[in-house]
This record gives sequence, C-alpha cells and structure tokens, in this order.
Amino acid sequence: MVWIARLMFIGIFPIAGLLLRRAWRVGVRGDLRFVTDWHGATLPDPGRWARASVLIHLGTGAFLLAVAAGVLVVGLSFEAWASMVALAVWTYYLLQHLLARRARHPG
Repeated sequence: MVWIARLMFIGIFPIAGLLLRRAWRVGVRGDLRFVTDWHGATLPDPGRWARASVLIHLGTGAFLLAVAAGVLVVGLSFEAWASMVALAVWTYYLLQHLLARRARHPG
C-alpha cells in the first residue's frame, strides 16, 4: 500500500512539469499550438486566450509543486496532499472547460 502512495507522489512531478512546460511554451515562446481545450483541440483565436491559458497552467503547476514541497518539508499527511492534488487536477479541468466554452461561445 505504501508503494502506491509513493508512486502517486512521484507522479506529481511529471504532471507539474508538463503544465509548467506548456505555460512556458505559450507565455514565453508564443507557441499558440498549446492554447487548447482539455481534449487537446486548439481554441479558436488562440492569441486572445493565451494569457488565460498560461495562468491556468502556471497556477496549477506551481500549486502542485508547492504541495510536493509541503510533503517533503512539512510532512503533509497522505490524506492532505492527495486531497490537494485532486482538487488541483479537477480545478484545472474545470478551468480548461470554462476557457474552451468561453472561446467557442464568446457572447
């Protein structure tokens, strides 16, 4: 059972890395291919929605790294950090959905 928790903890880092990499690619490099909905389809007029996409990715990635740091530094319990990671992932998907909906139906 402990090995599952350790695998879950290690899994935080690639997820956070992916999110931060996408924020970097859109925000710094201007690569608008990564302004997508949660299915991976590019949004209409991606330049308009790039800032919101960067904020979503950057915020979620930074939060996940902060949770991981909390586990290592403070020793957060499994229930605490697993709940925070789940909240972050679901919030990410919700925000991506809302962004895509707003991009497709701007009125």
